[in-house]
Amino acid sequence: MKLISPTLVRHAALLLPLTLAGCSSAPEQPDLAVATTVQDWHTQTPQGVNLDPADAADPSSLATWWQHWQDPLLNQLVQQVLANNPSLASSGISYRLALLQAGVATAGFRPKGNLSTGISASESDNTDSTSANAGLNASWEIDLWGSRRAAREQADANVQKSLQELHAAQVSLIAEVVQAYVDLRLAQQNRGLTTESIRLRQQSYDLARWQRQAGLTTELQQAQALTLLRQTESSLPPYEQAELQALQQLQALAGGELGELSAALQTPQSLPSFSAPAGLTIPAEVLRQRPDVQAQEQAVRAQTEAVVLARHQRYPSLGLSGSLSASGETYSDVFDVDAVVARIAANLALVLFDGGVLKQAVRTQQLQLEQSLLAYRSKLLTAQEEVENALTRLASTQRQQQSFAQALASAELSASLSAQQFEAGLLSFSELLDAQTALLNARSALLGNHSNILGSWVQLYRSMGGGWQGLTLPALAFDAAGDTRE
Repeated sequence: MKLISPTLVRHAALLLPLTLAGCSSAPEQPDLAVATTVQDWHTQTPQGVNLDPADAADPSSLATWWQHWQDPLLNQLVQQVLANNPSLASSGISYRLALLQAGVATAGFRPKGNLSTGISASESDNTDSTSANAGLNASWEIDLWGSRRAAREQADANVQKSLQELHAAQVSLIAEVVQAYVDLRLAQQNRGLTTESIRLRQQSYDLARWQRQAGLTTELQQAQALTLLRQTESSLPPYEQAELQALQQLQALAGGELGELSAALQTPQSLPSFSAPAGLTIPAEVLRQRPDVQAQEQAVRAQTEAVVLARHQRYPSLGLSGSLSASGETYSDVFDVDAVVARIAANLALVLFDGGVLKQAVRTQQLQLEQSLLAYRSKLLTAQEEVENALTRLASTQRQQQSFAQALASAELSASLSAQQFEAGLLSFSELLDAQTALLNARSALLGNHSNILGSWVQLYRSMGGGWQGLTLPALAFDAAGDTRE
């Protein structure tokens, strides 16, 4: 057996200390936590919300916020959608792909080896010969500058970014489901309210027609009653269409798998009765807990490591390689110890000049890092705008609700008194119709504002990033172990 050259071993030993001298420190990550702290909210404080930055948020108030709506059917609907929504399942696959790609990205820094073997035969007029060979080759590029750590950190950041994008998709999906459910119940309530209005308008028209026949009123008053009746009837089809569209939207969100919930959803019910958890707190760092903000934060982290890797391309590289090979006339000769040849080599390489390609690559990555930081700042500003818009809308609708409730009470009293005075001959028929119109409008306005309040809560919880905490991703069909990652 041929031994490895002592001179080659000695030269390789001289190169190995470079692995210690070349260890680089970890790059300094930008401090993004400071930028996510809101010092002051430029908005009014709605009822049931605490905007004191010194207080801490209760994670449970965000995790399953829709359960505070006291609607068991809505809870079942959300779980049904989470289990069957195709877009969410696609986001889950994207996350799993990111995990696989991270493994591929870091595998390049591990030792590589391959085994080869072959046999050949030749024939001539005088002789026949055969030969066999086998070889084992291995190589490894030593991590002089910490490139392996940088690549691992970059891959992990990309995985976390994909995970946060999955969480963001889940937050949006839950908010969309709850809003569609509110729209469905609003359409059903409006349809019921319109049906009752049509009945009231029909009674008024019948009364006007009877009085016209008896000579107690004019044809104008009968025409006015008929006009109001037809106008009220014309408002019914849009509510029926809105109800159907809300049902179709929920069906699509659930991947066409509403199942037993379909019949329950088609049964008219009132709008959910929602009361926020006592003292819902919006902390100073509410923006940072949003999954889309965290995803952009991970993008900054990954790009920081990309700058490091680009710099390392300009540094020397050290590689080790070795091989075992043997050949002979037969395979038995190949396994003869004396036929084995061993080689080991060390290679130190440094780019002396490349026309500035590597330097420009570093600058490119630095500019992309600056761009990523600007995108992060833009995401923060958008997040703060969405939260404050939701707070402003909620505070406004809450104040309107009290006024609408008082207006309805007044309209009900006015309609009752108008009916009594009309029967006593103290009020004209036109004035009676006006009182009825005011009553119907007051009922519709109160119902619509109630829906707006619920929609404002949906927008607020969505803007705070609520909805993914504590929930698990449904297992894919090929996940034998049923892997569910939060």
